Order: sequence, then structure tokens, then C-alpha cells
Amino acid sequence: MIFYVVETADKLLVGFLQRIQDKARNVGFDWKEKEDVWDKVQEELEELKVELAKGDKENSTQELGDFIFSVINAARLYKLNPDNALEKTAWWKATH
Repeated sequence: MIFYVVETADKLLVGFLQRIQDKARNVGFDWKEKEDVWDKVQEELEELKVELAKGDKENSTQELGDFIFSVINAARLYKLNPDNALEKTAWWKATH
């Protein structure tokens, strides 16, 4: 049961993020070289850490979204399927 709930939530979240990502890519939020995405991922992680340290829940939530969005972008650039990655993680956690 828990696996089904996690799997369903994962698919809904990633599907939503991929739709937003497609829209962002259409307005130029993209990189010519896939390796360049890691600077953005690191930038967003640092911004998240700053807001968490401040204890600012609203800004932390925004920065968490930015961080997740940048990781989804990295997955796309490396031709990895985030749905599959989350599914494998959920399955492993549910069985170990």
C-alpha cells in the first residue's frame, strides 16, 4: 500500500514539474552544454540552505521548488527519466 501511495505521488509531482520545465525551456531557461546545469543546481541548493538557516518557511519552500526544478532539468539534459528514478527509490525504500 505504501509503495502505491509513494509511486502515485512521485508520478504526479514529476509529471507536473516536467510540464513546467517544458514551458520554461520554451522561454529560454536552458543550457547549451549539459554540464552547465550543475552550476544552477548548486546555486539553487545554496539559496535553499540560506533560507532554511534563516528559518523562513515561505522562502525556503520557494527555494526548494527552484532546487527540485533545476534537478529535473539536469535529468532531462542527461536523458534520465525522473519518474523511473523516483519509482526505483520508492521501491527500494519500501522493500528494505
